[in-house]
Amino acid sequence: MNLDKKCSMGSQVDNFLAGMNPHKLVNFSEIGYRSMLIAQDRIQCSNRYIWQKMKKFCPLSSQLIESFIYDSGAVCCWYENDVLTWSHFAENGKIGTYGMLESIQPITLDGKKRGNRRRVITGMGEYAETDNVAIIVQDYTGCIQQGQIIPRLAHNSRTTISDQVKTYKLLLYDIIMSIKKLVAKCENEEQVKSIMKQAEVLLDPTQPIVGLAVGNDLTDKFELLNFVDKVNIDQFIAIIDFYYKIRRGFNGIPAPDVFEKKERMITSETESSQIHTDITLLDGLNQRKYACELMSKYWGLDIDVTISDALGGAIDGENEGGNGENIRSETNQFIQ
Repeated sequence: MNLDKKCSMGSQVDNFLAGMNPHKLVNFSEIGYRSMLIAQDRIQCSNRYIWQKMKKFCPLSSQLIESFIYDSGAVCCWYENDVLTWSHFAENGKIGTYGMLESIQPITLDGKKRGNRRRVITGMGEYAETDNVAIIVQDYTGCIQQGQIIPRLAHNSRTTISDQVKTYKLLLYDIIMSIKKLVAKCENEEQVKSIMKQAEVLLDPTQPIVGLAVGNDLTDKFELLNFVDKVNIDQFIAIIDFYYKIRRGFNGIPAPDVFEKKERMITSETESSQIHTDITLLDGLNQRKYACELMSKYWGLDIDVTISDALGGAIDGENEGGNGENIRSETNQFIQ
């Protein structure tokens, strides 16, 4: 809005009505918000599990392997020439009796073939050392459905991340609408010009001082009318936190329940609300440990996977039949 050239009452009304659409006032970067949330989600998922004793077989870090799994939902690996190679893959062949792939084609990141097709080791057949075989590592139970792989990235980006970005946009636009909630009834056009300039300075966070002109014409009283209700920011924040909690629950990462009472939760309530998170985290751990068992059985590799200390590694003891404490005792500190 050019205040120097358009300061008449009629022009002010036209400019105000033209600027009522918050989309024209704020350059909201939906792509930027989405990229930020996906990057945050990737970081969390890539640091849930730690691949132990991997360096002597493979130069890749745990985070990079988990990032592959996050992108693809399932990856394959094979052991040749004392090197454990990881790759994306595509279905190549029929599906077995139990819905498992029997043959796959390793592919590059751009979808091109990477060597010959490979027979999938499932632990239920005989495999010769000369066979082209591979082991599939799934992110979660059921990520391969009828030959189609559904990665965690697709689930999260299409659901909670998409909804969270829309809520961010609504929150920002409603804040802008709440700022433009006063109409000043002025006595003359000089007063209109002065008030608009003062409002512009007041809304500029880089201006620490607001100058007020003194004069008979500019000091006349004027009436302010409020026509927009107050924005309920807490409600928007609660919705954003709700999407965040749902996504973290699917990732197996503890999160406070925004709809629980605000007082400190007692132990039984905390444990009950985290059971589904524990099961999700344990499911991903079991998928990876199963792959490690196949690597040990057929290739003699001493590789293991544990849960990150930040999430509570005590669940490993439970998974192996030991006397480890439940992971909830380790994660309560994050949700109280």
